[in-house]
Amino acid sequence: MGTLVKSGHGSGVVVATGSKTEFGVIFSMMQDVEEKRTPLQISMDELAKKLSIISFGIIGIIILIGVFQKRSWLEMFTIGVSLAVAAIPEGLPIVTTVTLALGVLRMSNRKAIVKKLPSVEALGSVSVICSDKTGTLTKNEMTVTTIYTVDETTVFDDHHPPRDVSPALRKTVQIGNLCNNSFENEFGLNVGQATDVAILNVLKVFGFEDQRSKFERMVEVPFSSDAKYMAVSGKLSSSSDAQELVYLKGSIEAVLDRCRFYYLSDSSTPSLDATVKSAILNKASEIASKGLRVVAMAYGIGSATDFESPSPGGGGELVFAGFQAMLDPPRKGVADAIAHLQLARIHVVMITGDAEQTAISIARTLGLKMQPGSASCLTGRDLDGMSERQFQEKVGGISVFARVTPKHKMMIISAFQKNGEVVAMTGDGVNDAPALKMAEIGISMGKSGTDVAKEAADVILVDDNFATILPAVEEGQLLSFCRAFSVHLMPLLP
Repeated sequence: MGTLVKSGHGSGVVVATGSKTEFGVIFSMMQDVEEKRTPLQISMDELAKKLSIISFGIIGIIILIGVFQKRSWLEMFTIGVSLAVAAIPEGLPIVTTVTLALGVLRMSNRKAIVKKLPSVEALGSVSVICSDKTGTLTKNEMTVTTIYTVDETTVFDDHHPPRDVSPALRKTVQIGNLCNNSFENEFGLNVGQATDVAILNVLKVFGFEDQRSKFERMVEVPFSSDAKYMAVSGKLSSSSDAQELVYLKGSIEAVLDRCRFYYLSDSSTPSLDATVKSAILNKASEIASKGLRVVAMAYGIGSATDFESPSPGGGGELVFAGFQAMLDPPRKGVADAIAHLQLARIHVVMITGDAEQTAISIARTLGLKMQPGSASCLTGRDLDGMSERQFQEKVGGISVFARVTPKHKMMIISAFQKNGEVVAMTGDGVNDAPALKMAEIGISMGKSGTDVAKEAADVILVDDNFATILPAVEEGQLLSFCRAFSVHLMPLLP
């Protein structure tokens, strides 16, 4: 998926080539997406058609008058050609190109790199901006602040770790440690995916040892946007049990659907009945409503591949240990940028894979226009249950989309476009590329964006900051007068 090997060594086995690879699938999706023409391109085409019709009409009338006046055909031909040449404003392309180029230069000074000249003016015509949450609206700097187990909820920070550690809390931290791909660099800092780093940092808070050196990892199922969990399985050298153990972390729904028991201690794993499951979900929803991301933990006996099915109950029977809740603070200046965009009557939409309550809380913190309750939020499951017509009718009043997959992003963009909106879409991953290309304006991140996303985008934000979109839109709105400017100056253009 576009990753690069930074260090180490290993063996690679080719399992697919060409269109059968993940890159191939994404490329095929991009090929199927028709590239949208900008408002300037559309208006210039219409202007050219109108000029042609008017010119030929006038030429026809003049030739007809000449025929009645019995003038020579050569004279009429000369007059007609002269009018045709005079009707074409040769200076218009030059004026338009120079104006757009100046806009590109000004935008580059404000940390927005424009790849296509017409995109500058298109930014000024945008009526809907769809944005990822993590890393764009928020800092993508996760910090675990709460750990929940069935028998307790522990709130802490780096300076005030809890004194007493229950077996269930220790087990929850252990699962997060073993089911983790971040690592410590030469400066003693944990680096990697933000969620993994936050979970691994908890070890230092509690003074726990990193047990991965004692864990022989045999199988890994990486996190995916569809399944919404990651699982590893192997054997612990410190354990007398020779059986293969599986450790799993992911969304609260994905994890609980695969659990039949819950953990209190090594000697106590009661059955996870409907009452306990409901209590866990209610607590997760309560914590998520404070804007925290909830990552649940479970373990069991078997291989990680036994649990690959995303359907409820897929695989074996796991034991729920608890969940860790982490805070990802909003980026500085984003709330002000959203307020200014909304004052300009631009509908700002947040799209995230987080839980509904987390998404709504962050949206309210950022100042997105929200109706009471969850009326302004739809989940991926809601989208799957709607017809295309139903979704198109409802999408205009939605400001938050939660628990969505990459395929849902294209559905969201398509629905807005069918309602006559001009859509800008932000994204940084390989799976975002089709949606970036589908939108009138695709906006990729300069630092965190993959090469595929940057290639599909029209604009690249150098600092990965949503607030940079505001000056870019302001420049676009100034240049959106280019159409009126061109029409009014046409009589002066050679």
